[in-house]
Amino acid sequence: MSTNDTYLAVFTSNKTSPRWQAWYAMSDGERRAKDEEGLAALKAWDEEHKNAIVYEGGPLDPTKRTSPDGVADVVNELTVFVVVRAATP
Repeated sequence: MSTNDTYLAVFTSNKTSPRWQAWYAMSDGERRAKDEEGLAALKAWDEEHKNAIVYEGGPLDPTKRTSPDGVADVVNELTVFVVVRAATP
């Protein structure tokens, strides 16, 4: 594969969605257990696809907006990115 087969995958998340509302409704213990389950699944996916991962990427930090009024926090739905090699997007 060439660099033409390299893609940037950006994951999004809307913190007002029903899935996030369900997450916030969980107890701390439930969230920790679900978090561990998700991290184990991510680790397994990474291992299975390690030959296609060009750059592991990572979380995207909080977003700031600059304007003549200064710098302010803003919310966007971009959360995590990874660069992969694939035959098709």
